[in-house]
Amino acid sequence: MVIARILIIALALSASSAQAADELMGAWQRGDGIARVKVAPCGKVICMTNIYIRPDVTDEKVGERIEFDVKSSGADLAGTVLDPKTGKSYSATIVVDGDRMSTRGCILGGVICKSTEWTRIR
Repeated sequence: MVIARILIIALALSASSAQAADELMGAWQRGDGIARVKVAPCGKVICMTNIYIRPDVTDEKVGERIEFDVKSSGADLAGTVLDPKTGKSYSATIVVDGDRMSTRGCILGGVICKSTEWTRIR
């Protein structure tokens, strides 16, 4: 499910947003071990691009990406995420705490949400 892949950030408009977005940049491994992604600027947004997908997984591919357009919201980043493959957008929240990240994607005005945990790859 697309929401299970949701993760990262977008255009930083303030110093705090820029710092929060900088903390997100780099490589991350999803908690279930299925995917590794690279988070990097991508035009006016931040992209999370699959750099590894476990070989037995058929619904995700290396090179696929999602695009985050988020802004600082207190300690979190909040906004939207777009899956270019499907053209669907979701609300998104991202929290980075050192080498740990949590992403949360929601549909139907927050009625249905899915969170994913990530660990930074050094």
